[in-house]
Amino acid sequence: NKNLLAYISKSEFWTEWTKNDERLLRAVELGDVERTLSIIGKRNVAASKLDSDGTSALHLAASLGKVDCLDVMLSHGADVTAIDTSGRTPLHLAAKHKRTDCVHRLLQHKCPADKVDHTGKTALHYAGKFKHFRQNSIFSLTQIKNSK
Repeated sequence: NKNLLAYISKSEFWTEWTKNDERLLRAVELGDVERTLSIIGKRNVAASKLDSDGTSALHLAASLGKVDCLDVMLSHGADVTAIDTSGRTPLHLAAKHKRTDCVHRLLQHKCPADKVDHTGKTALHYAGKFKHFRQNSIFSLTQIKNSK
């Protein structure tokens, strides 16, 4: 289908990885909010673009708990429904790594709580695995899931 091919060629997944994408990934890894902000607006840079390891800056921020960097990317229209090579959204990773602030922020930006990864797990499955994960995060995920 011609429309499908046009969509795929414009999608972030198929866009070439650039030095600025690498810089964004490193800025997020370091929690450098100012650098994240300066890079995110550059041409052809997308927070959900995957590198050769299947990692995106958005997923990295969620898994490392870099909520300020996550905020920058979300405010610049990052796709919260983006999946990594394991089929996980940023919400899956925030829940898996017990990043409560990131879980809340992603839920506020309508990241789907019922999306399943390649193993059939939702973010709620990951959140429920940790005894020390704050109950309000699990409650938030449950509320979102039950409201659909």
